[in-house]
Amino acid sequence: DGRSREFPVERFFCYHGCNAYEHGDDLVLDLVTTSSGGYAAFTLDKLNISWETSSDISRYIVSLKDGRVKSEVVYRGSAEFPRINERQFSGKKYQHVYVADKDEGATWFNQIREVNVQNGDSRYWSRENTIVGEPVFIEDGRASDVGDAVLMSLITDEARARSGLVLISASSFEALAIIWLSCYFPPGLHANFFR
Repeated sequence: DGRSREFPVERFFCYHGCNAYEHGDDLVLDLVTTSSGGYAAFTLDKLNISWETSSDISRYIVSLKDGRVKSEVVYRGSAEFPRINERQFSGKKYQHVYVADKDEGATWFNQIREVNVQNGDSRYWSRENTIVGEPVFIEDGRASDVGDAVLMSLITDEARARSGLVLISASSFEALAIIWLSCYFPPGLHANFFR
């Protein structure tokens, strides 16, 4: 009906959301949050400067009845570019989110990380001297969170200045294959898969 409501919370900055869904009288929002942000960090003169800030996966539970908001950090790190099994769980209760993450002190994202948003457990895939991009979840069509699904990510081998595509098993979290491409792609942001 066009009406809006405000829900006061502690200040944060968010580039990307993981997922959101209704749970009874509550709205559950899973967001990648940071205490410092702004698009000025993405100007051309700052491309080679490491962005030394953490970005966490935070859960906000908004009571639509009384307007109270509860929040908790699900995962602390340098998470960004969150993806889920959108086909089955977008707008619904879910278990796993997949993000690009990085080791402390790393300039670029160098890990594909799976975070269990229900219990905070996580695991990751990485390869030495390799920059990772946004992980894209590709499921097999079965009614399961993981099943025989794979994660695809564009990667950059810094030592050899080449680009590739990694396929990671969502169940074992091991690389199934790396396909090296005939052209070089600069490390990027978003990605998609089209059948």
